[in-house]
Amino acid sequence: MIRIEEKITDKDNVLLWIEGRLDRESFPAFRQMCEKYFQAGKSVQLNLSGLIYMGQDGLEYFRGIRDRVSFLGLNAYLKMAIQDADTEDLAS
Repeated sequence: MIRIEEKITDKDNVLLWIEGRLDRESFPAFRQMCEKYFQAGKSVQLNLSGLIYMGQDGLEYFRGIRDRVSFLGLNAYLKMAIQDADTEDLAS
């Protein structure tokens, strides 16, 4: 299960605070939320300090958007996994 808290910090910026598991069930809703803000031209910050699991879908998506978002709360393993194209799956 995933919990996503949205905070509009100003007219151009949004902070998404992610807690729980980003797995196959929760990933589509998360992606849809991100894409909504990208299409609106918002700058997106993702706070991942509460993320306890990320499946392959999430990992690939994060790699694809890493130049479009700011990541907050990344542990060293998660930071490395998002940048490393050979990582299969990640759990923390």
